[in-house]
Order: sequence, then C-alpha cells, then structure tokens
Amino acid sequence: MQAYIVRKFQFQITELVLSFDFCKYEPSMTDVPHPLNETPPSLAPIYIASLLCSMGMMGFVATAGPLANSLGLEPWQIGLTATAGGLGWVLSARLWGKATDQIGRKPVLLLGLSGFVICYFLLCFSIYAGETLHLPAIWILVALLASRFGMGLSYSAVPAASAAMIADTYSADTRAGAMGRLGAAQASGLLFGPAIVTVLAGTSPMAALFFLACLSLPALLLVKVRVPHDEIDAKTSVQQLAFSDNRLSRPMFAAVLSMLAVGIAQIVVGFAAIDRYSLSNVDALRLAGFALTAVGISLIMAQLVVKRLKLSPAALIRIGSCVAAFGFILAAFVPT
Repeated sequence: MQAYIVRKFQFQITELVLSFDFCKYEPSMTDVPHPLNETPPSLAPIYIASLLCSMGMMGFVATAGPLANSLGLEPWQIGLTATAGGLGWVLSARLWGKATDQIGRKPVLLLGLSGFVICYFLLCFSIYAGETLHLPAIWILVALLASRFGMGLSYSAVPAASAAMIADTYSADTRAGAMGRLGAAQASGLLFGPAIVTVLAGTSPMAALFFLACLSLPALLLVKVRVPHDEIDAKTSVQQLAFSDNRLSRPMFAAVLSMLAVGIAQIVVGFAAIDRYSLSNVDALRLAGFALTAVGISLIMAQLVVKRLKLSPAALIRIGSCVAAFGFILAAFVPT
C-alpha cells in the first residue's frame, strides 16, 4: 500500500511540473532537436541517477544530529559540513553548464558522478576513522568539510548535464514532459533518502550513509553503459543572464532565503531529538528520518495543491512564505 501511495505521488508530481511553461523556450537556428523520424533515446538512466544522488544528499542531512553526537562534534560544526555541500554546488553549477557545451553531456555526467561516488566513500571512511580511531574533532571536521564540498561540487554536474541532454533530445513542444520527469526524480530523493535512513536507524549513521554511497555506484554504471554519446556543436553559443538581471537576481534571492530556512530546520531536527527529548542515537536517527520523510511528503502534497490554485508565481511565493513562517512559529512552541 505504501509503495502504491509513493508511486501515485510521483505520478502527480510529474503532472504538476508538466503544467508549467517555464521549461519551454523558443529554439534558435542552432537548436536542432532529435529528428522527428527517429525514436528519442531513453533518458531513464539520467532520471535514476538524479534520484539516487538526491537520496544520498538528503540522507546525510537526516543523520546530522546523531552523527555529530557520535563523533563528538558541535552542532555548528556539523552545520558547516552541510553548508560546504551547498557551497560546492553553487560555485560549480555554471561551470558544469559551460562544460556540457565544450566537452559534451555524457562526459560531464560521468565526471560528476565519479566525483560524487569518490567523495561519498571518502565521507564514509572519514566517519568510520573518527568513530574507531577516536581522532581529534578538528581532523574529522576537516575531512567532512572536504568530502561534503566535493560531493556538492560533483553532484551539480548531474542536473546541468541532464537538462542539456533533454534539450538536445526533445523539441520545444515535448521538452516539458521530460523536464517534469527529471524534477520528479529529484523530488523523490527528498522522500526516499530520509526513509532509507529511518529503515537503517537500528544500525548506525555511518552504516546508513555507506548504504546510500553504494547506491550511487549503479547510477554511475548505468550512465556509462546506457547513455548514448553526444556530438558537440562548436557553432552553438548560449547567452547567459547576468546575476544583476532582475529576472534572475530576485528569484535567486527568494530561493536562497527559503532554502536557508529549510536547511537550518533539517539540520536542527536531529539535535532537537537528542537534546530536547533525550533520545538515544538510534531513536534520534529514526525520528529525524521520519521528520524529513514527512518533508518530502508535504512537498508532494503542496505541489498537488499548487496545481489547482492557478495563481501567479509571485502570489504563490507570498502564500508559501506565510505558510512556512506559520509552521516555524508553531515549531518554536513544541513542548519538551
């Protein structure tokens, strides 16, 4: 029954994203989609890769509180490691986008996924060494910062190259459907990553992260074997918007503030379980996994509601901000 509900949610997510027009654009003279008389290649490998990598990124957030407790790190230190992942993502996103036009989509995917796999296993090794060898906290912190930064830097190649492959494969009229499936795959990672942490809560944070790291290996192999090679069109030039452009700067500013609030809440939930409810690491890990799984479910439900509201993006941002603020205020009064 749970599996059916999850599949239903994913289907509704895809329908939601398909209803928006932000994925469509007018093709230029150099924008040649896949020939209409040929069957477009299956992009299922990039959807699966996006899902598995998104699960890995969110799984770490669910283990943050118990992980800091087992390694002897302060809350602000484990928070820095989460920030490092986002920083690597932000700094490299545009670079990966340019690289897809210079060296190709598949090479960028393989480079990004390879780096993600390596950095994820380095993260697990750092945690294992810290728990077994009782290393100084500063050494553990440096190792976690480096591996998380590398994970964010590498993972940002996946959505950049995936979106470019979709644009190459589908015409402007059919591209929104493929972009919807990519968005659904990434959103599903917000649901299944913490859910896996909840299932493995009886082991340890490191064991849950190691399992998620192993899941990234099939993503790399699938892209290597199943994604077709692409040809580079040296004549194609893409004009990018400047950060000062209001069409870009204002939505980015709103997105940064929103994700800042959400990120803080996701990190804090594990510490709240330990400090305010005096739970053990196992119980705190399970509670954090449940809480972040609920976040994924609420995301899906919110998208279903948005689909039926038929409001402008600006109005949706205002309503969403008010709802989020109300939720944070309620959280402040949760009894101990």
